[in-house]
Amino acid sequence: ILFIACSNFVLLSIGQSFKDQHEMGIRKIIGAKIRNVYSFLLTEKLIITMISLVIAAISGYYLIPVFNQLTVNSISLNLISFSGTIAFTLICILFIVVSISFIPLYKLRESPVKPSGLTNKKSRTVFSASNLFVTLQYGLSVILIISTVFIIHQTNYIKHKDLGYSSKNIINLRMYHLENTEKIAFYNKLKS
Repeated sequence: ILFIACSNFVLLSIGQSFKDQHEMGIRKIIGAKIRNVYSFLLTEKLIITMISLVIAAISGYYLIPVFNQLTVNSISLNLISFSGTIAFTLICILFIVVSISFIPLYKLRESPVKPSGLTNKKSRTVFSASNLFVTLQYGLSVILIISTVFIIHQTNYIKHKDLGYSSKNIINLRMYHLENTEKIAFYNKLKS
């Protein structure tokens, strides 16, 4: 779920960056170097990502009790390693910020700046394909979340369902060395 959420954020940010490509083109025409445009993009995306992280952390902290009640589980923050979480978060932020900053810059280097009155028909199909991909990801996210809740409910049902026998009175014998006739004879002896 976390990977799908990160990829959704990356795709939406890349789509937004392509919409802002005219602004980057104007900066390039005025005389900004690619390095300056990249540092601007990197700073902007880092600020947006950090704001998203803070909102997600606060939401996650306050929604854990709701999730516990919904899934009949007890997830607590005490189970999570703080140093591991910080390292994972920093790696994710680095990956997200670099990817959503580098891809539009690469696109800007490849294509020349065009006046805003001229449109490229290819770019419209790219955006529609991007929209299709984002819609597909959202659909998969919803299916994954529903499946997770369903599996948790089924697991809790199996854990608490009376199976008709006591699991304490089960004997597990591994008799690989016996032939089938010997196994049947042993079974009949135990049965009687």
